[in-house]
Amino acid sequence: MSKADNPDQQSRPTPVDLSNPDVEQFINSMGLYYEAASSSNISGRILALLLISPDSLTAEQIAGALKISRASVSTNIRMLQTPGLVERTLVPGDRRDYYRLPSGSMTTLLELRSRVTEGLLKIAELGLKIVPRESRAHENVEEFVDLLRFTREYVANLMPAWYEFKAEKDAQTKEQG
Repeated sequence: MSKADNPDQQSRPTPVDLSNPDVEQFINSMGLYYEAASSSNISGRILALLLISPDSLTAEQIAGALKISRASVSTNIRMLQTPGLVERTLVPGDRRDYYRLPSGSMTTLLELRSRVTEGLLKIAELGLKIVPRESRAHENVEEFVDLLRFTREYVANLMPAWYEFKAEKDAQTKEQG
């Protein structure tokens, strides 16, 4: 049976209702947020689409839903896969790659924030060593280091609170279900 004869092999529409203006606003708002956060608008839109999709999606479905090129999807999916925000999966009998948010991806966002902060802190501390202590530049870099140290401590304290919150919510969901 050829791909054209097999409905499972044909390009299916995304299971997300893209005609809903609220859905469109959600997806576009996530893109704008990511762009404002010095990331890619398309990465934010892909993440939003996968976040609200009940099923894994192919690159073709993502490209069609967001009206972007297949190449843009590939590039941005790789950017989202690197920190673990998106994972590739397979569907039995289908040779195409599918993408979804992995289980625990919201925890991954928090862990990513911690890693990014730690990496940036190391760079900022190097900056403290290279600027003269009596200069305005030293004050700027020192304030940046202080902010990053504060953020590192805050996120470190936030992680256990997040795990506790998730465990309580999961327990409540289990009791109700």
